Amino acid sequence: PGVFSEEAASKAIPGFVREKMSERLNHDPDLIAKLVPQESDYGFGTHRVPLESKYLETYLRPNVSIVDCRASAIDRVVPNGVQMKDGTVHEVDILILATGFDAGTGALTRIDIRGRGGRSLKDDWGKDIRTAMGLGVHGYPNLFTTAAPLAPSAALCNMTTCLQQQVDWISNCLISLRAKGKTEIEATKEFEDAWVKHHDETANATLIVKTDSWYMGSNIEGKPRRLLSYCGGVGTYRGKCDEVAAKDYEGFAIS
Repeated sequence: PGVFSEEAASKAIPGFVREKMSERLNHDPDLIAKLVPQESDYGFGTHRVPLESKYLETYLRPNVSIVDCRASAIDRVVPNGVQMKDGTVHEVDILILATGFDAGTGALTRIDIRGRGGRSLKDDWGKDIRTAMGLGVHGYPNLFTTAAPLAPSAALCNMTTCLQQQVDWISNCLISLRAKGKTEIEATKEFEDAWVKHHDETANATLIVKTDSWYMGSNIEGKPRRLLSYCGGVGTYRGKCDEVAAKDYEGFAIS
């Protein structure tokens, strides 16, 4: 936990990691400058930690070269390759694009989801990304969400396990509603406000919010800045979900 909340710990561990990465790159200064995050970039774990196998060693192969897009960005694709802003053309036979993604919100905002009065989820989240435990959104009755913002399953958990927990919670909620003859459920504004406040207080106690990463939506121009995933721990989140269910889904208006 100290890695995410204490500056000293955040600075100590990256030094160890950088040295290990440098060793794998045969201490090549050019590769280190382009591939190894420096202390001034961000703390360890505040960006997604990649799990890889021999990725760094790939750059030591004679038929592989690295191009720094921060030094000169891609300008356009030309018939024989990729042209950079500085005019350099890198000839390629195959071009594979891995350009990032709109995490947490992208999948849902690409559906024209409408709530009360015709309100648009895309428009609402374009102004402020808010949910009630990542399970629902005020103003959108009978809309249950999974892998949505402000729940750990937006990134910071074992996704399969956390998604199953959310699906089970939703399923049990529907069973309860059906048994009572109820047909409508919606997160109240007060409950959503309280969850957003708790989420932000938890996030702001960490160093994660001080970095620019897709965790914060920084990779999408104009996206509201908020930690997309709840970082209070899966156990804490499960406990809060169970508490809401045990109190007959307190925080949700049911009719």
